[in-house]
Amino acid sequence: MNMRGLILGCSISAGTHKLDPKNPLGEVVDNQIGWYNFLAIDNLDLVVYSFPGGGYLNYATLLDNLGLLQPHISKFDFILLQESFEPRFLLTENLEFSHKKVNDINHYTLKETSKIVSIRSEKDTTNNHLSFSRFAVAYISSINKSCAMFHCRQDTKQFNYGNIKVLNVKPSIDEVIYKNPDYHNEMYMELGPWQQGGQIIGHPTLEGNKAIGELVSKPLQEWLKTI
Repeated sequence: MNMRGLILGCSISAGTHKLDPKNPLGEVVDNQIGWYNFLAIDNLDLVVYSFPGGGYLNYATLLDNLGLLQPHISKFDFILLQESFEPRFLLTENLEFSHKKVNDINHYTLKETSKIVSIRSEKDTTNNHLSFSRFAVAYISSINKSCAMFHCRQDTKQFNYGNIKVLNVKPSIDEVIYKNPDYHNEMYMELGPWQQGGQIIGHPTLEGNKAIGELVSKPLQEWLKTI
């Protein structure tokens, strides 16, 4: 029997990105082939919700609005969280998603029209900045559902994950993806006069997503055997 998993992530889980100089962000999602397509684990039935620019606050908001989930949370055997830059504050007017089914994986991406304010504050992680993300992590931990997470960036030790299993991904995704130019987009972005323009490390390429899937597969499979 297949295990049904709910994956919650940011834009790193939105699929494969490509460079696009016409886009203000320098890149766009090329397709919905993401790292989850390359998990070397049999008998998984996955549903992905991605929140570009979002994080734990948005994951918790979705889980608190169970009527929006397709299917209902009770139908899932586990939740897998993809963490990158935190804390993040993405305020939404509503939760509307675009839907695509690719390679038997249902993928829901938050629509840009749903966003109101987006703030990323990982460079200044005071307790005040972290508080809303910590509340969100604590809420997710309290849900009566097996849940695990993995880091895409180095663990900054700023969260108490409680009942959320932290997958031991070795070597770290940060070391592999962002040190190999074939695994991520790299672009030059002219920033405002108060910032310095320069090379910006972008999202994973298709090869990068393959590498993430390979790195996550073993610790995820080991954890799934325990639930």
